[in-house]
Amino acid sequence: MDDSDYIALETLNNFGTDIYDDNILFVVFGVLAVSLLVIISMRFSLNAVSFTDEEARTLGVNAGRMRIIVLVCATLMTTAAQVNYGDVGMLALLIPHLCRNWFGCDFRYILLGSAGIGAVIMMLCRFIRYLFRFNEYLVLIPVSIIINIVTIPVIIIILITQQRGWRQE
Repeated sequence: MDDSDYIALETLNNFGTDIYDDNILFVVFGVLAVSLLVIISMRFSLNAVSFTDEEARTLGVNAGRMRIIVLVCATLMTTAAQVNYGDVGMLALLIPHLCRNWFGCDFRYILLGSAGIGAVIMMLCRFIRYLFRFNEYLVLIPVSIIINIVTIPVIIIILITQQRGWRQE
């Protein structure tokens, strides 16, 4: 492959291509790992953030500081995933909502469930990507397109069911 092919693959956000330098991948995975460890270590206190600041302070949690730390770590993790895998915004919208419906409101379960289910769906999208080859030269659909095709119907179904719940009340 020449340079123009690598540039085309990079702009299409192909999943797992070999166009990245090892140092960049080391930094991306390092940021992802450190941010994930910080959020996992705070998962027991994240339930207190849903209360008011005074109630959280009564529980011994500085809610303002925790919100800032979680916001920075979540932003870093999303950016690292997007640098490596392409547009993962639809998964970032869908997976936490599904996990909240399935596991309840406890952040200990939502956090680990979101990570696990998100990883499984990413691997399924990668598998679907390899199922649809257009010719013998291995022209692959970008993973971001597969993610959007898979997640948009699910988001529409969730919105329709939530709208039904609002009308019944």
